[in-house]
Amino acid sequence: MSARSIYESPWPTATTIQHGIFTVCVASISIITLYILISGIYNLYFHPLASYPGPKLWAFSNFPNSIGRIQGLMWIRLKDAHDKYGPIVRSAPNELSFITPEVWSDVYAKNPGRPEMPKGYYVPPPGRESLFDHPVHEEHQRIRKSLRNGFTERA
Repeated sequence: MSARSIYESPWPTATTIQHGIFTVCVASISIITLYILISGIYNLYFHPLASYPGPKLWAFSNFPNSIGRIQGLMWIRLKDAHDKYGPIVRSAPNELSFITPEVWSDVYAKNPGRPEMPKGYYVPPPGRESLFDHPVHEEHQRIRKSLRNGFTERA
């Protein structure tokens, strides 16, 4: 038995624990950063919407879009982007923004054989009903009929 083994503890020391925690943190941050970079590069160059014009940062991540919506300035930024890039702008990795009225019927009109657009997930406060996201299909249809004349070509 050597003299050194008598003084060694079988338990990890504070230094080895700190080193392990540091290693796990660095590995986690590296993996998250790598994921963000790989998904951003995919969104920029290989995504099905990659050919549409728009700011590269908007195509890279949802972060600029989210910040713009939180600040309430996204409509101004979209207008500026449409002035710069044209009638179709990629506003987020999975979103396009259109400003031509012809697109309204292509995107929002009911077409036979095309599935219905999903309803929103907004849940109004108790005692109030949402005008556009009504969960009852018949009530939604009634509200839609009363509003549809405002969205015609003549309007």
